[in-house]
Amino acid sequence: MIPVSVVIPSLNSEREIQRALDSLFPQLVGGDEVIIIDGGSKDATLEIACRYGCKIFVYPGASIGRARHYGVEVSRNEVVLQTDTDVIFLPDFMRLLRTHFEDPAVVGVTGSWLDGKNRLLGNVTCKLIEGALKYADCLQAYRRSVYFETVGHPDVSFGEQIGNWAQMSKMGKVVYDPRICVLHFSERNVNIPSYIIGSSVFGGGLAYKYGGGGELSYMAMGLLVSSELKTWRRSRGWLSIGRITRTTFIIGRWVP
Repeated sequence: MIPVSVVIPSLNSEREIQRALDSLFPQLVGGDEVIIIDGGSKDATLEIACRYGCKIFVYPGASIGRARHYGVEVSRNEVVLQTDTDVIFLPDFMRLLRTHFEDPAVVGVTGSWLDGKNRLLGNVTCKLIEGALKYADCLQAYRRSVYFETVGHPDVSFGEQIGNWAQMSKMGKVVYDPRICVLHFSERNVNIPSYIIGSSVFGGGLAYKYGGGGELSYMAMGLLVSSELKTWRRSRGWLSIGRITRTTFIIGRWVP
């Protein structure tokens, strides 16, 4: 079987990482590795990961983008899976993933997710994104050799996988298989009206400019703005504007 390096960024994830590893490890085979890139957890995250035999690298203060990139650098397998701590891998996840990479033309594979708390809004958002883009941001697998020919994961805390995925889609065959599925327990606030507004305002221009990569920018900015509107309501509006603007310019630089 094709060995896989699973990269999981973490930060104070003791409440969620065990269920992720519980669902992942029974699906691993010889040669697989699980790499935890930790941003400086103060809870029991690393203790839990150590019990499972994960390879642990502590990178204090690293953004999720930098953590993902470092995870690829230290990985040893040609196929790398990027995922999160707040997921549960459904049965057959890894088997189906490996099957696609038996085709040498395939450079990337993604799948689907369902809201782990079975919230109506979460599932509706999931289906809207997947129906339009055939992409799941909480699970992305690719060939390591191809990754280093892309812009990689930039030093940002949101939308870090958009640029390299857009480039990969132009370098080889990218597969969307909804059977490769996780339950996602994200706490990020997403609401449909602000998603639409945010996508239109911040993503529309990028979609027009960048074509294929732009649709993913459209999604990223919609999700970012919808979450940032929650911050705005907490009277931190200028912080929200700053983060949105910074991410917009970063995505504008690295989406092909």
